[in-house]
Amino acid sequence: MPMPPRLPAAPLLLLLLASCGQPFRQPPPPGPPASPQEAACRAQANSSPAVKDVMRRQPPAERVTAFEGWELDVRAARQRAVRDCLVGSGASLPGGVEAVRPPGSNQGLGRLMP
Repeated sequence: MPMPPRLPAAPLLLLLLASCGQPFRQPPPPGPPASPQEAACRAQANSSPAVKDVMRRQPPAERVTAFEGWELDVRAARQRAVRDCLVGSGASLPGGVEAVRPPGSNQGLGRLMP
């Protein structure tokens, strides 16, 4: 009786290794603004000095881990700028808890790492 054909091990090994490539997923983008005031604060957030400071330190895209961490830092700086704007204008903050910082984010260490 003939043996059934066997699948080569190399493609299966590559599939297994490829599935382990992403240590974490990017958080979802923010939803639509809850109010016109929040929409104005979101538009103003990119001109915030903190956001501009983080944007100046963009690493090369070839340094994938550093680039992913930088993207998380930019998102955190924008969220902080929006919250500061809302608090400054007397609006109530959406949610009720601080946003979760994914692994790789440098926020919360006192200062940003280069």
